[in-house]
Amino acid sequence: MRTYKIVREQAMGTFLCPPGFHGFTYSVHEFTGPRGRKVIGEHSLEYLLSDEADASEYIRKAAARLIGSVKPTESEGWLRSVYGYYKHCYVPESESRNARDLIIHNPTEIVVDRALKSLDSGVAHVREEANARARLGAPDDESLPRGKNPMNYRRGVTPVYGRHRGYEVTARRDGSTVYVYALADDGVRYDADHLSDYADALRGNEQFDNVRHQPTCDEHAGRIVADVRDVPARMDPERHAAVSCVRQYFPGHQPRLDLIENPTKGYGSWPCSKCGEDVQYEAKFDKHAVVTTRIDGRGMTHWSYGLECADGEPHEVK
Repeated sequence: MRTYKIVREQAMGTFLCPPGFHGFTYSVHEFTGPRGRKVIGEHSLEYLLSDEADASEYIRKAAARLIGSVKPTESEGWLRSVYGYYKHCYVPESESRNARDLIIHNPTEIVVDRALKSLDSGVAHVREEANARARLGAPDDESLPRGKNPMNYRRGVTPVYGRHRGYEVTARRDGSTVYVYALADDGVRYDADHLSDYADALRGNEQFDNVRHQPTCDEHAGRIVADVRDVPARMDPERHAAVSCVRQYFPGHQPRLDLIENPTKGYGSWPCSKCGEDVQYEAKFDKHAVVTTRIDGRGMTHWSYGLECADGEPHEVK
């Protein structure tokens, strides 16, 4: 029989666990025997309840008692974090959430790809290439300098930061409408005369309808707008990977359609709305925190969390 000791430290494998989960507080160390001092394994409390653990009845009962003493919380911050992490991800029939098995379904990406096929091969490419060669004095048989190619584009769904002249393609989240913007040298959208070339290219694609120009207004720069004829079908919300994850802890959870469509700034690092520091959601505290790490002389990584702004107020991301 192996020797196990329950210790007060965060267990491994707590990523995406909800606030109040016992793994944030308790971990299990495994030793070769009662006199052993070297830790040969680290586990969660659930491991002690499994058939795999060669543990005594006493420590099994202690683990079960600790698991039953805490109550995880289905907080809004945690839900946004989970839905953000699994954005556009759906589980297959096997219900596996392994990254290599997940089905990625993003209507915006699908229709943007359709538009790009027209813009890359249509009238816009030919005219813009000729115009750029004339501006730059490049011979017809010479490649344009890196970064000067007018067909550089910025995908509105996956922005490329930096200076780009060319165009930006984006779409509504439901994939029903495509937008094309002209980009200036500094990457700013503007209402250019050659937007009509992009419109001609989209009109030549039967997948788009009602292609029109919208002039600059308070809400947006001048752009080409096209309706998508065959809008990508939505996948069953019940198969969303975030729903599967949440139901591990809260079986009665119903799919949050608003978070499936747009989890906003739920997952990742974002500037605090109050102090401007980069913060991320930490379920251990159910708060946003500035996360820093340091490595000691033994090569061990230590994490620290700044939960408050300089004025003592909690961090907030809007």
